[in-house]
Amino acid sequence: MLLAGNTARGDLVRDSAATTGRTFIDRDGRLRLLGQVISVAGVNRYWGREIPDIEHGLPPLDPKRVFRLLRGPDALAEAADSFRGVQLLDRHAGVSVTNHPAELVIGCVGSDVTFDGMYLRASITVWGADAIRDIETRARRSWSIGYRYRPDMTPGEYEGTPYDGRMTEMVGNHLALVESGRAGPDVDVVIAGDGAIRSRRYPTVASAAFEHRFSQAQRIGHV
Repeated sequence: MLLAGNTARGDLVRDSAATTGRTFIDRDGRLRLLGQVISVAGVNRYWGREIPDIEHGLPPLDPKRVFRLLRGPDALAEAADSFRGVQLLDRHAGVSVTNHPAELVIGCVGSDVTFDGMYLRASITVWGADAIRDIETRARRSWSIGYRYRPDMTPGEYEGTPYDGRMTEMVGNHLALVESGRAGPDVDVVIAGDGAIRSRRYPTVASAAFEHRFSQAQRIGHV
């Protein structure tokens, strides 16, 4: 097991920048990451089968068609509080008090979730040794939020990028540690030594072939 936070006396070990970096918080090696970007406003591609259509009164969408959806600043700002304290999962899965896959829980999101107009940020504590190892080795290097939302399939344009619809009424469900996040490099895990979070940029629309695993039963969106 990777217990990089151990000391002979079990002292608190700090290795972090003021707002972004890492801290092994106790002798058991649990990893706290500060100031992480967990989502970003922008337009991304989603398969029709990923979009909760009928349950929100929409005509059925072509499940094999790719739609461009806007995850706008207003939706992220409204959703920020709902991500406080949610589970960090080993992979995407819809969770609730009656559907709690304990074997997937590898940490949690802190209570300091904020939105700055572009980025949704939070502190994250990682509990699992395998997950910490993956972060350290970059085997998995991105965050990906899971959430519920109501789609509004009214087309428009955001910062010069056209979209087919937008997400509204977003509610946080979980956060996952993944190999590569749909929102692009702005949601990469930042650890000490990486320097400051990248300067503001708008993510490019991902390849149409990019498809995440997701829970059909829970209909939890993610990015």
